[in-house]
Amino acid sequence: MKKLRRFIRSAAPLGLALCVGACETTVELDFPTHDPLILINSFFWPDARFELYLGEAVSIVDGEDSIGCISDGTVELWEGDRKLEILPHVGDCLYRSSINYPTPGLSYTVRAAAPGYQDVQATDVAPLTVPTEFEFEIKGGGPGIGRADVTITMSDPSDAKNWYRLLVFYRQTDSEGNVWFESPGFETDDEAIIAENQDFIDLDTDDGFFETVFFTDQRVPSGEHRIDIEIPAPSDFSARTDLLVFMDGISKHFYDYGTTYRVQRETDDNPFAEPVQVTTNVKNGFGIFGGFNRRKLDVQIR
Repeated sequence: MKKLRRFIRSAAPLGLALCVGACETTVELDFPTHDPLILINSFFWPDARFELYLGEAVSIVDGEDSIGCISDGTVELWEGDRKLEILPHVGDCLYRSSINYPTPGLSYTVRAAAPGYQDVQATDVAPLTVPTEFEFEIKGGGPGIGRADVTITMSDPSDAKNWYRLLVFYRQTDSEGNVWFESPGFETDDEAIIAENQDFIDLDTDDGFFETVFFTDQRVPSGEHRIDIEIPAPSDFSARTDLLVFMDGISKHFYDYGTTYRVQRETDDNPFAEPVQVTTNVKNGFGIFGGFNRRKLDVQIR
């Protein structure tokens, strides 16, 4: 099967352009009043305490370039019907738990309030762990290192529907301890990944790769499933290089948010594209409160 590849497209700022030609008539437009709404952004997993960004959703007609910050909010964290704590504000619009970590399989709710805003809440589950194994091999070619071939073997539970995300990075560290990350993308022949991500592949180019992919177990046979990926060499060979491959089991809310956000990002500079509404699970507001569980390959390759 011919390998399918995709461009990594740069996300351009979303603008509103009004083109007027050969017309001198001025039209006054009355835009509806925008009632400010709370925006929540939080992705939680068992290896980290709960953390939540609290901001204000800004209307496009307000002409704002950034999301407003809410630093005087009250954020409650609940596990089922049991209140765990009020998350303290730690600066930069972030509210972080002092003691609580997500437990796989349990449901959590955040309830947020702030002066001048309607109260919001969101609920999601911390997904169970998906058993995953990694194998990797470095292939020669050119200076430094060649490409990395990675095999991911995952065991998809047969008693429930499951959603996944796959990401690849290089983490590089120079002699002074400075750290940066590179997203090289990857190639794969995996039918489940191709079927659900084909809108982000250009069949006639060799200039790009998959970047981040989302897929469900709809095309994954119950039980063991093997995914082979090829990762191009990093662009910089002068620093220590670690290969990171993340295989995430994600919630349905996380999947819906991630896939619609990706479509919006990929089409926001196309004036002929249909508007994309990013899915939210925040009642009376916007954003995402989404759970995931991660298995990863973290290995030094140079």
